[in-house]
Amino acid sequence: GCNVTHFPLYPDEGFEIDKEGLISISREHDAVILVNPNSPTGVYCEGMEGIIRGILSNKNGQTNCKTIWVDETYIEYVKGYQSLENLTEEFQELIVCKSMSKCYALSGLRAAYAVTSNANYLRKFIPPWAVSLPAQIAAIESLNHPEYFKEQYGKIHKNRELFSKQLSNLGFRVYPGVANYILTELPEEYPKNSSSFVSKCREKGVFVRDAENMGITLNSRFIRFAVRSEEENETIIQCLNDIV
Repeated sequence: GCNVTHFPLYPDEGFEIDKEGLISISREHDAVILVNPNSPTGVYCEGMEGIIRGILSNKNGQTNCKTIWVDETYIEYVKGYQSLENLTEEFQELIVCKSMSKCYALSGLRAAYAVTSNANYLRKFIPPWAVSLPAQIAAIESLNHPEYFKEQYGKIHKNRELFSKQLSNLGFRVYPGVANYILTELPEEYPKNSSSFVSKCREKGVFVRDAENMGITLNSRFIRFAVRSEEENETIIQCLNDIV
């Protein structure tokens, strides 16, 4: 077993990371897990390389951190993003992982990869044949078509912007993010909680995510929407018009 310390991100601060606070508390722990862009908020933290260097530096005293795991599943949605993959050559404590379920739409195949300069350490925790042969073939083929996926990301950003405005017009508090989902708070005039809201949507054939249990600072007013096609988003808005 182990003791887990959460580093909370707060709605009133736009879920932004207190970088110095994160570095300070991380240096006191054996292992650190970071998700960038964050889920469920969709917020992207710039300057993550500086955070990694701050955690692992022994310049101002010995750090206790031996492993940093960074999940970059949604990073391809960020325009001009800076992955930490190359930084693994400098720090063997750093592991960068990327699921291909989201940005490459391979969720059914369960494909992912990790980048580290200490592969022998990581292999101790990975079962044999963790990724099937069909998943490997599909993943490699996906990486051979960057222009196609770049075009898809552009469509998602466009749909996200329009969808966010529509949700705001209905009274939802929309939190800025970069991924293919939008974190919101229910309109103030909506009298019920997120669980009730999700049930109402399901009755109309629309499935949204109750985000109350997705973070320790999220309460029963938080809902997460997936960014779909323009037509599907319009269907969701029509449903919400009837509910709120």
